[in-house]
Amino acid sequence: RVQGYVTAGTSNPYNTFPETLYLQDDTGGVAVIPFPGGEIQPGTPIEVTGYAGTKNGNRILKLSSWKVLEGNLYQYPPLEGNWDSLLDTASNGSRLIQVEGICREIHCREDDTLAGCLLEDTHGNTAVIQIEDHIGGSDGNNDLHRTIRSYRTVRAIGLLHIDDYGNTVIRVRNCDEVVYVPPKADPTNPKTGDLLAFLILILN
Repeated sequence: RVQGYVTAGTSNPYNTFPETLYLQDDTGGVAVIPFPGGEIQPGTPIEVTGYAGTKNGNRILKLSSWKVLEGNLYQYPPLEGNWDSLLDTASNGSRLIQVEGICREIHCREDDTLAGCLLEDTHGNTAVIQIEDHIGGSDGNNDLHRTIRSYRTVRAIGLLHIDDYGNTVIRVRNCDEVVYVPPKADPTNPKTGDLLAFLILILN
C-alpha cells in the first residue's frame, strides 16, 4: 500500500496513458496498472493497494484498490540535473523529470505529428523524447512539428520510462510540456545572428 501524488492522471483523455496512472512521493515514482480511470487530475493525493512488480524494467504496482485522500492538489516539480544521474532508471524510473538540450533528430508520423526527438546536452549525453500517438496538448493537438526542429534548443518534461524495446525514454504526458527555447538576446542581428549586419543596421 502506497500513498503519493498523481503525476500523470486520467482527467484529460489527451494527457492519459492507456490504463496507467503515475504516482510519486519523495522516495520515487511508480506506474499503477491497470487503472480504470475516474477523472483523476495530476496532483491528486491518492492511496493505492496492489502487488509490486516490474514490466520491461519499469517499476509497477498491479492495482487491487485505490482511493482519493483528503488534501490539496500538489504538483511535483520535475527533477532536473546532470543527465548521467537524472536518466538512471534504477533511481528515477517513473519519476517526472525535465531535460533541456539541442535537438539532433526528429521523428514525425505520416500526418506530421511529432512522435519524438533526440536531445543532446553540452556533455554529449542524449535523451530520447517519446510522444505516443494518442498524446496531445491540453486541447488535444500535437502540432509540435511547427516549432521542434533539428539544432534548436528544446525543453521537455515527462516520465522516465523504459520502452518495449529496452530503451530509456522520457514519456511525454502533455505536448504543452515540450517547447522550443529561443536563444537568449545578444548583441547580434536578432534574425540572422550576424554581428556585422547588426552594426550596419545601427549605422544606417
